Amino acid sequence: RFDGTPAFPFLRRITPTRFGWLLALGEIATGAPCCPAGAGALGRGALTIFSGALVAISLRTPALHQPGSRASPQGIAVSKDVFMLGIGVGLLVEAASESNSR
Repeated sequence: RFDGTPAFPFLRRITPTRFGWLLALGEIATGAPCCPAGAGALGRGALTIFSGALVAISLRTPALHQPGSRASPQGIAVSKDVFMLGIGVGLLVEAASESNSR
């Protein structure tokens, strides 16, 4: 059962079902500003912060990775968060380089 508590102990007060709903709402709220019409600094920053928190959860939860930081069978479903983090960082770097070239 994955509920995020090994990574962030304050989440113990939240039931796993509620945690899942909050996580889904967070993903939707993060994705909305990233759509082409609103892909501004807010969306880029939100994507980077949200995916960074998800990566932290997967790295701090022993059942989700094997020694050497390889994803376990249970962790494969959340390994996509590394790609989201890379996309967020890439978007922030791109925005920074565009603002520096002006």
